[in-house]
This record gives sequence, C-alpha cells and structure tokens, in this order.
Amino acid sequence: MDQLISGLLGGGGGGGANAGDNQPQQQGGGGNGNQLANMAGELIGGFLGGGGGGSGALGGGAGGGDILSTLFNAVKGGDIGSILGALAGGADVNAKDTSSGNTLLQMAIMTGITEIVKLLLNRGANVNETNAEGKDAVRIAQEQAEKAPDEDSKVKYEQMVQLLQEKQ
Repeated sequence: MDQLISGLLGGGGGGGANAGDNQPQQQGGGGNGNQLANMAGELIGGFLGGGGGGSGALGGGAGGGDILSTLFNAVKGGDIGSILGALAGGADVNAKDTSSGNTLLQMAIMTGITEIVKLLLNRGANVNETNAEGKDAVRIAQEQAEKAPDEDSKVKYEQMVQLLQEKQ
C-alpha cells in the first residue's frame, strides 16, 4: 500500500528500503506514477461525475460541471484519491476557485496538508499564480507560518515555504 501511495504522490519507482517512508521520490523508475495515477483516475473518476478519462471529466459530460467543486472540496477535505482521480480525468491543476480566486495549491496550503501540496507541485501546479488578493503560494504559506497556533504548525508551514521557493 505504501508503494502505491508513494507511486501516486511521487511519480514512479518504488520498492526498496525506503518504500514505506512518506518522502516523494526525486527520480521516477519507469513512469509507474503516471500509470498508477491513470488507473486511479479510471477507478475514481466515475465517482466524481464525469468518468475517469474522457472529455466529460471537465464539462460537457454527465455531471462534468461539478468536477471543479468536487476537486476543491477534495483538497479542503484531504481526499487524495479524489484529487488524483480528477487530475487523471483531465482537471486543471491550476484551476481557481471562482469566489476567492485561490488555486488548488493555495487552498492546500491554507488547509495545511503537506502531502497535497507536494502532489499538486508534482502535477505541475504554478507556484507564482496569484489569488484575488494578489498573493502567490509562497506568500500564503509565509502568512500561515506567521499566524500558526503552535510551533509544530509553524515548522510545517516554514517547510512548505522552502518547498515552494524551490519550485519558483
């Protein structure tokens, strides 16, 4: 199971001594992550209302108009499986919430779920995209660190800042 999750989050390879840790792999081992993500999309996509892989996943198909709200709710709720399914089904990793202008990445940062932040970055999320307030992902993570309720949360957000700055 750890190998499956690692492949889905990190993009390939897996196994070996470090298969159980939660670190995404830096180098893929033959593209297994994309294959796993596509399989997850096929399996999960049907639950999202648009099918796993066709054009209906983004609109025009049965229930396709709800794919973005489902995706944003999945980010808020930490539902990695639904996120993978929507992305594999063709959802835009840089989609913005219509009310706040926040991207999926920005929302994941505000939610504080590092694994989803890493997943979205691995799928090509744009770190420099700004929301309706003109804030990018790095600034949002910095603000979260500044107002963190405890030291553990502060450290988590500071690590996110570092991760995001590496992707700029």
